[in-house]
Parts: sequence; C-alpha cells; structure tokens
Amino acid sequence: MIRKEGNQNSTIFKISGENHVLSCAFWNGGYQENAKSVVNHTVDPNFLGDSADYNRYITEKVIEPNQLQEHSIIMLTSVPQQNMAHETRNDYLPMWCWSTAGAGNALAVGEPALWCEKQKFGTINALIVVDAAITTSALANLFMLAAEAKARALHDLRIRSINSEIQATGTGTDCLTIVARKPTSKDVFQFAGSHTKLGEHAGRLAFKTIRLALIKHWEHTWKEYLYT
Repeated sequence: MIRKEGNQNSTIFKISGENHVLSCAFWNGGYQENAKSVVNHTVDPNFLGDSADYNRYITEKVIEPNQLQEHSIIMLTSVPQQNMAHETRNDYLPMWCWSTAGAGNALAVGEPALWCEKQKFGTINALIVVDAAITTSALANLFMLAAEAKARALHDLRIRSINSEIQATGTGTDCLTIVARKPTSKDVFQFAGSHTKLGEHAGRLAFKTIRLALIKHWEHTWKEYLYT
C-alpha cells in the first residue's frame, strides 16, 4: 500500500490502491480520495514561510525536482529528514507511522497567537497509514487520535510552551496526515476511537513514533551545538 523513497530534503511516500486521506497540510490538505503521494519536505534555511512564497517554493523545490503530480499532499518542516522516526505494527492490522518532530516553537492550545518572522523553527509532522478499509468517520477518529498522541508525547517529555510555563500540546505549524483504504465492501471499520482496537493500536503507534522523533531531533540538535 505504501512505498517510501526520496532524497536529502524530501521523503516521498507513494500510495497504491483505492485510498482516502485526511490531512491538514498546506498543500492539498483536507479530504482527498485516491492520493498518489504524500511528501515530507525539509525547507531551505532561508525559507520564511511567507504565504505568498509557498506556491513558488513548493513548485520549484518539491514538485518539479521530484516529478510529482500537482495534487500530491506536501508537509513542510525545518527538521532534517535524517531525523525522521518510523514505527510499524502488524499484530492487529498492518499500519505504519513516520514522523519528524521539532519543538522549537512549542505552544499550548488556546494561548494568545503570536507570530514572529524570526521565531524558532519547530514542527511536528506525522503520517499514519492503515492498511484497512475504514469509513470517513473512522478516518476523522484517527486524525483526532494522532493529535492526542502528539500532545501525550510532548507531555511525556515535559516539553512546555515557549511563551509560558504551560504544558505544550503542539507547535504552531504541526501537520498530520492519515491514509487508509476506501470503504469498498461490507468489511469496513466503522469507528476508530480509543475504545476500539484499531484506535488503541493506531494511537499507540503514533505516540511512540512522535515521541521517538522528538528525542531523535533533540539529540541531533545538541550534537550539532556541542561539536560546532
């Protein structure tokens, strides 16, 4: 169902078969059916995140060099792709999770919105793929669980908001993408909340992967700081 390839700056996940996707990616986010690829891209250091610059940047730096279709789902991050964490589960259903995670602009939900062009970079991106047919409601369940798993990982590592002493629940630029099979038969998962086995396994997978990604990036950042 999923095949991973790419280069130093872009990890490309090629998707096969009938699928549907729910994502909050800036580029082709929302609900999409039969997506062909999801990309996690590390932006150039001089990329400011200006909304007017997004289209040009993604076209020139991601779409064209990798020969991707325009409706590819693209997540952006400042975290190097080499710091990506990956976990797989096969004990209940085949499912995968990949994550890059920085917490340089960690925030708590509901805090005053502060935007600064020179803010510290840090984004938590996660892709969860479930090789099973699920309803759109279940797809939304998994998106919600991924957000909860992200908050739990930050809590577990005691990461606090950069603006206060409040426990962080995410960063200001996080992106989650959920991929699963389309419901084409009666053998379909209707729900995927925490009371279901599907939700239990997917939530645990997301938590473990995001937590590992945060640690991996933190260790890489400190090594660079100590030896440069």
